[in-house]
Amino acid sequence: MRKAKIYYALAKELEDCERFSESYKIRQLGAEVYRKSLNYNLNDELNFIRAIKQTYTAQTLKEKKERQATELESNKPIFVVGLPRTGTTLLERIVSSHSKVTSAGELTHFNRLMSAGMDQLGLVPQLSRSEMVSESTKLDFVQLGKQYLEATKALVGKKEHFIDKLPQNSLYIGLIHLALPKAKVLLLERHPLDVCYSVYKQLFTDAFHFSYDLEELADYYHEHQLLMAHWQKELPNVVKTVRYEALVNNLEDNAKAVIDFCGLDWEESCLEFHKNKQATTTASASQVRQKVYSSSIGMWKNYKNELQPLISKLEAYGCLEGWEY
Repeated sequence: MRKAKIYYALAKELEDCERFSESYKIRQLGAEVYRKSLNYNLNDELNFIRAIKQTYTAQTLKEKKERQATELESNKPIFVVGLPRTGTTLLERIVSSHSKVTSAGELTHFNRLMSAGMDQLGLVPQLSRSEMVSESTKLDFVQLGKQYLEATKALVGKKEHFIDKLPQNSLYIGLIHLALPKAKVLLLERHPLDVCYSVYKQLFTDAFHFSYDLEELADYYHEHQLLMAHWQKELPNVVKTVRYEALVNNLEDNAKAVIDFCGLDWEESCLEFHKNKQATTTASASQVRQKVYSSSIGMWKNYKNELQPLISKLEAYGCLEGWEY
């Protein structure tokens, strides 16, 4: 890990000096070193995502809602989700600059409570993650929603709404909807190559293990996007997709659309998110103190030759259709 950190730090310095080819070579060394240290099977991850999409169909979501004795009326939570480095922090700061909204940060509460609920089902310990997905439909979603609201109560204060900005919640949008039917979900999307390059250049800790090999990254990105398209199709009134580039290039109109989707009245303070005093601990922590900027758009072009394995795979998957590259 220490060796990888040194490589990544040097790569960042070289990139800041616009020595892009050298930067990539050093970063690639760091990624290879770190990937070898991981006990990670990408196929297990992909099968897990596929199982979620196959299990939580429109019919399943409808049937589970109809069977629920009661629906939680709380619309307090606003989930901001998406792959890392898609602009989730920027959107979080914009929405949490509203007087009725606070940011609770990247919460693991829903995942932990969901796991606890699964433990109570008394399942066979040998089940794989993919096999557990079908069993998850047996969860008491009403109870899960109540537990989540109770567990987060201390973080919300007196504000009417709070933001949960854990990127990995994107996998569980269907389950979140069953547990919290009134919650809104804001899904961030960004140019596939900008996303993948930005993820590849970041050294994460204990998360996103798919991000240290370009071909694995392409496979994960494709499967993740298929699941996001599934949620958008099946839950159109729950999920609003926000494109990072559109947000940056036309901040006011897109911010207004997001605030309206959340059921809030517009406030000019949402355009002054850089003055937001709330803390943030993400990789974008320093950037959110600045006004909106577009310098990160198209950064991948500095590495067009080096990223060919990624580009070729994303092309084959059809992930680049509709995007300039």
